[in-house]
Amino acid sequence: MIEARAVIVNSRGLHARPATMLAKRAARHKCEIVIRKGRREADANSVASLLMLVAGQNSELTIRANGEEAEAAVADILQLIAGGFDDDAVTNNPKLPAAPAVPQRKEKTKSARAPKKPMQKIYGVGVGESATTGEAHIRMPGETEVPRYRLSAGEAQAEKECARFESALRDVRAELDALRARAHQLPGAAEIAPFIELYRNLLDDPEICIKPRESVRQRKINAEWALKERVDIIRANFRRIEDAYFRERGRDIEHVMARLLAAMSGGKTPPRPAAGEIIVAEDLDPASVINLRRKGCRGFITETGGGMSHTAIVARSLGMPAIVGAAGALAAAENGDEIIIDPRGQMAVAIIRPDEAALRRYRGSLRARKKTPRKKVAGGGGIKSKDGETVFLETNIEFPGEVGDALRAGADGIGLFRTEFVFLNRDSPPPEDEQFEIYREVLRRAAPLPVVFRTIDLGADKINLADAEHRRAGANPLGLRAIRYCLAAPELFLDQLRALLRAFAESRGRGKILLPMLSSPAELARTVTLLRNAREQLRALRKLDSPPPPLGAMIEVPASVFVMRAFARHLSFFSVGTNDLVQYTLAVDRGDEKLAALADPLHPAILHLLASATDNARRAGKPITLCGEIAGDPALTEIILALGFRRLSMNASQLASVRGTVSGGDIGALAALRRRILAAPTPEAVRAAAKNANAKNKK
Repeated sequence: MIEARAVIVNSRGLHARPATMLAKRAARHKCEIVIRKGRREADANSVASLLMLVAGQNSELTIRANGEEAEAAVADILQLIAGGFDDDAVTNNPKLPAAPAVPQRKEKTKSARAPKKPMQKIYGVGVGESATTGEAHIRMPGETEVPRYRLSAGEAQAEKECARFESALRDVRAELDALRARAHQLPGAAEIAPFIELYRNLLDDPEICIKPRESVRQRKINAEWALKERVDIIRANFRRIEDAYFRERGRDIEHVMARLLAAMSGGKTPPRPAAGEIIVAEDLDPASVINLRRKGCRGFITETGGGMSHTAIVARSLGMPAIVGAAGALAAAENGDEIIIDPRGQMAVAIIRPDEAALRRYRGSLRARKKTPRKKVAGGGGIKSKDGETVFLETNIEFPGEVGDALRAGADGIGLFRTEFVFLNRDSPPPEDEQFEIYREVLRRAAPLPVVFRTIDLGADKINLADAEHRRAGANPLGLRAIRYCLAAPELFLDQLRALLRAFAESRGRGKILLPMLSSPAELARTVTLLRNAREQLRALRKLDSPPPPLGAMIEVPASVFVMRAFARHLSFFSVGTNDLVQYTLAVDRGDEKLAALADPLHPAILHLLASATDNARRAGKPITLCGEIAGDPALTEIILALGFRRLSMNASQLASVRGTVSGGDIGALAALRRRILAAPTPEAVRAAAKNANAKNKK
């Protein structure tokens, strides 16, 4: 027997992806391998068993192997653990869509339902800028009804039952393979693929694919019940885990069971959502939102989630109205109920079974919106307000393919291109040449408009690709992320800077570099030095004399507002990232749905920081852009303009509404509004002041 010890170094520990990698690595060797943490012991071939070790960062593991290839197996696993599993897991990972479950009870239809219940309102966090109506389609999260019966004596019946279970395994594997193939065509495919792979590997886990068959043969019970018993044991073990992150991994096992049960039920699953419906669910992942949009669903309501979650951001970019964090929605709604979603305003509302007055009000506004012709708008020159002031409206994008959406929407430029997608879900950082091709393509597609490239914003809710020390800090939103990460990994940063400079050289000055999370002049000085080094390297290696590009700072740490004048000596522009500015100023983790209501961008502290930022930029003679979710909210446009912003960057789907607000407004009259909102003691008072100002402007 060979035994060795190892310490987990990756920031998220032995979570789903590393556990899958370890199980695959163990399966290569002809020996028995056991992983031990304290008193807990796991079969190295079982992902479920490994997850139940709850091995977080800095956990010490003992690896024991016995058999022909024991020494090689232990060495292989030690190397995998020491390398941090090349961990590219995202902290707030999107999950694979749950399998359709066999319902516990028959779905109620309109004809079978009791007398209509009264109108009910459910409040939550709104996503989107327009209301919509449709019939409810309920996705119940509960248990699956599992048949239980004894098999007749004899081996033949048991083998027939095992064959039926094996057939279900094949069907679900094929289903996941088909989903994996389709996922390549969807936005966010790179983030979704690892989770499809996880589910695929769980189907080969001994806890799920072997032990239920052993129960069928030994105890003569049906395959569904044998599977449920095994999963119940696993589920109970996961529920005893104190760590919330690892406890959630038990849901992956439940989803796999649900898929197998659905396959064994002969395809008897609840009806799928149809065009025009509104989905009501406990939770949805980004992939599900994309698929629902493609099917023509009008919107969705979830009981969990926050306005800055990946699900909300995807819905917003797709122009799909939604309300998240709407506790009680599942209990209030039934299949077929008429629902109105109104995500606008501070208290977004879902009106279930609306009365005739509510229906007339909302349907009238929808008809008016549908009659408004949609046409391509030429961008580049800004939009004039009613009193002749120019406001520039730009777009935020994540993928090169989104440039077309920005152009069709009439954007004045790409105000923020997030370069992280180039680095996500890879085993190693992308080489300079690959990055160069991507950045050059973005500039080519956007021509003649300018493009602002934000440098790598890795860490916190994104993956890290450098060494284990950097990965350990990456899970902390106050830790080694964004520019701090880049300065700690200079070779990685230099690769990106050289790629950007090469792309800019071909675009005749249309490219700009934006530095995220700057908080001190010292960080900026080090960055300027690295940028100078990158230019010198290009001059020496490629004979390319690249001129210095426009360099900007992203104001998203409160400290940066107070050192903007020092920043301005080396910078050409500023950009405010409101999502993180809210998070860091109010001490509210943007990934925590329970704190979503506290992350109010109209908190007086946020407004004073924004006003100071525009004042500082004006004194320095530098342009300043507002990015983040509030830039695309037409209900807040007048407040933003009153604070002094004349450049806004948002999702392409939000441009039309904001453009309408700007073109119909009198910016010169907003000076009084600025004084009132900066004197307001609460977010509610700010909204009231803005509402009064808007009413006066319309008179």
